Amino acid sequence: MLSRALAEPDIDHEVWWATTDALRERGGAAVWDAAAALRDRPDPLERYFAAEVLRIIVLFDESDEAPLEGPLLDLFLPWVTSETDPRVIWSLTAGLADSMDPRAQVPLPELMRHVDGKARVRALSGFYSRIESGDPAALDAAMKCTRDEDPEVRRYACLILGTAPAHARKVSDSLASCLTDPDEGVRVHAAGRLALRDDPRGEHILRTLDPTDEDSPYHWLLHDVSRHRHGR
Repeated sequence: MLSRALAEPDIDHEVWWATTDALRERGGAAVWDAAAALRDRPDPLERYFAAEVLRIIVLFDESDEAPLEGPLLDLFLPWVTSETDPRVIWSLTAGLADSMDPRAQVPLPELMRHVDGKARVRALSGFYSRIESGDPAALDAAMKCTRDEDPEVRRYACLILGTAPAHARKVSDSLASCLTDPDEGVRVHAAGRLALRDDPRGEHILRTLDPTDEDSPYHWLLHDVSRHRHGR
């Protein structure tokens, strides 16, 4: 499986998902141990393959008898501090962000300052439940990300801040500050999240969009806004 994946250097190619998922379905201690053994390989693509196999094994594990999050964290926590390839960092960070183990939260603030924007997005995703509960440190971290140099990070920050408690006024103000962002996606997502918080400050942006256009990248956001207003 590893050889098949490595034959295609583009990690977004479908063969990477096909091979890692096939190993995930096979499962078992042998697969886990073989993947873990690749973490020190000099080829970053081999390390990426290993991280993906381990990550999705845990992500799709439905067994309560032998939870694998602990062993995953035992591998990923020291690994992420020494890893240098951004692609591997993406996978390791996604595994940490998806984990319910409190230890996974420890490296996320540092990863949110990683030089790679995709790594910062994945680290921010690990704060989802904390933002939803109104955790001040998580809210401050996400609001800081609305000023990130990467528009993808700013867009995701708007998305995740939209889940914060409705009474968090500073969150709404942070979203409103994004209404003049140079990136259209940031502006629209900020406006949509404000609307879902019953804040009208982004209405002028939403009025320029067609909610019936199913080809629009904002179709489902506008759909959520429409359902929210109808329900209200």
